[in-house]
Amino acid sequence: MTEKIQLPAPTFNDQLKVSEAIAKRRSIRQYDGHALDLQQIANLCYFSAGITDKQHGFCANPTACNTQHIDLYLANADFCAKYLPAEHALEIIERGDFRAEMAIQPFAKEASVQFAYVVNAATFSKFPGNPDHKAKYGHTDAAIMATNTCLYATSVGMGSVMRGMFEPAIVAKRLQLQPEDEIVLTVSVG
Repeated sequence: MTEKIQLPAPTFNDQLKVSEAIAKRRSIRQYDGHALDLQQIANLCYFSAGITDKQHGFCANPTACNTQHIDLYLANADFCAKYLPAEHALEIIERGDFRAEMAIQPFAKEASVQFAYVVNAATFSKFPGNPDHKAKYGHTDAAIMATNTCLYATSVGMGSVMRGMFEPAIVAKRLQLQPEDEIVLTVSVG
């Protein structure tokens, strides 16, 4: 049986305005590894990839043709998990501290949480557009989701940095991805 953690509802009253978050966002490369509480994790997940319009199934992050093909994964000091937007829950992949496996740079290994943005090949196979454009859309959509993460982190006083330096094979194995899935970006938050 799959272990899940139901996340608390997101809170909306503690953020800067979007314009302020954009102006203040910087890549932060120093972390102390402090644990984020479940509410902080819930908010980061929701404002990165949560379902913001349940009636229409729209998410915080746009995707090409609304395919919703970018999966959000995270690793903190306690577990690695996949975010399930429809349930606003985390599906635990494995218990343990795997943050260091998600990063190459030493500073990133000290972040409170590591996020990974993955093009889900099975979901993206339903993309109705030109197949030659799929890679462009997958990378663009992952970057938008990662930007949401960074802007939300800034809005609540956390630091973040978007990273392309990671070992794809190690991260894919840890997250139990399918061979055709593609890890596009990672983000460190703390």
